[in-house]
Amino acid sequence: MSFKAYLVSYRLELAAKQLSETNLKVIDIAGNCGFHNQSYFTRAFSKKYSQTPLMYRKTAEMERLQKV
Repeated sequence: MSFKAYLVSYRLELAAKQLSETNLKVIDIAGNCGFHNQSYFTRAFSKKYSQTPLMYRKTAEMERLQKV
């Protein structure tokens, strides 16, 4: 894995954590994690997690509600 690929993967993991733990807007999370192009962020996130950031957030919310 190249350094660039590692960095993108790490940033996506940070974004996934923020998506599941905060109510920040997706564009703000993308920026916080070093993605200055939301379209690129969404494509990269979808490739890694097989769902869009918004769907990932909704899935995480549903899982959290089922645990309660």
